[in-house]
Amino acid sequence: MISKLHFFAVFMIGASMCLNISCTVSAGRNAEPERTGNRQNQVDYSEHKAELLQKLESNPDDAQAYIFLGLISFKEEQFEEAKKYFLEGLSLAATEDEKRAYMIVIDSNGSQFISEEEQSFFQKAHDLIEQRRPEEAIVAAQSAIDINPNNAMLYYEIGYAYIELRNFERAVFFLEKGNVLNPVHGNIYQELKYCYTELGMLDKSLALVEQYLIVFDSNPHVFSELAYSYMKAEKYEEALDILKHIMEEFPEYPITYLYFGQLYGEQLNDTDRAIENLNHFLALIEGKTEISGEGYSFSAEDTNATRMEARKLLEKYNP
Repeated sequence: MISKLHFFAVFMIGASMCLNISCTVSAGRNAEPERTGNRQNQVDYSEHKAELLQKLESNPDDAQAYIFLGLISFKEEQFEEAKKYFLEGLSLAATEDEKRAYMIVIDSNGSQFISEEEQSFFQKAHDLIEQRRPEEAIVAAQSAIDINPNNAMLYYEIGYAYIELRNFERAVFFLEKGNVLNPVHGNIYQELKYCYTELGMLDKSLALVEQYLIVFDSNPHVFSELAYSYMKAEKYEEALDILKHIMEEFPEYPITYLYFGQLYGEQLNDTDRAIENLNHFLALIEGKTEISGEGYSFSAEDTNATRMEARKLLEKYNP
């Protein structure tokens, strides 16, 4: 079996040789961006694209072919098409190591800086947000976008600034652009989902979580967000199915039982099951200041809020 390190090396070298991509990895608000040279959009990739499409006709489950098609489409500035290919490739990855390697390529490809001036404006916007000066941050981030409109990190920064101003409509406009350029960027996902929730855009919230399940299908928190979105959309049977799946696959994930309690008590009128699940939730977090595990972490404030919510519901169902 091919090792993680060997696979990663082979794939990254192959991707770089074929498409001249450089390897920078974004890491949210504290990332240190790397610069790359100007994109070579004038290259004709049609022959490579045709070969890959022909390859998929004989082997439609070839994940790597889809990733390369995504890279080619991105270079051709067909960004929606690139996103579709990337997600298809991720969904077909045979192992978690393979998926992680693809995610590194997708992430670096969609978050590249092409000049010192762009990087300088980005850093200025980042610093201004940290200083609680979002209006000025927006101006700086827009200046960076004017230089390079194909960098997802810039759209995250300007979207975050608009969230600071509680202007969720404008935040969505920019974050959606960032999500197309880099569909594996976790910070963009979180802020976009937050905006959709604030605006009551339940269908878009559902679609976004379903997209992210392709990326993080082993993370119980993402599944729970899907269940919550179904609950908000009054799709209770779908929510119940998702929660049952989480309980089977991740039995120690506490939030599942809180949502079970809410769903059984508030929507399905089964207070006995609601009480059972809420008590189990409290037992799982007993003595814990923060709820955390692989792929998820709740602050002490959020953990305490969920504990209080569970106790409040128990008082209601079992006075």
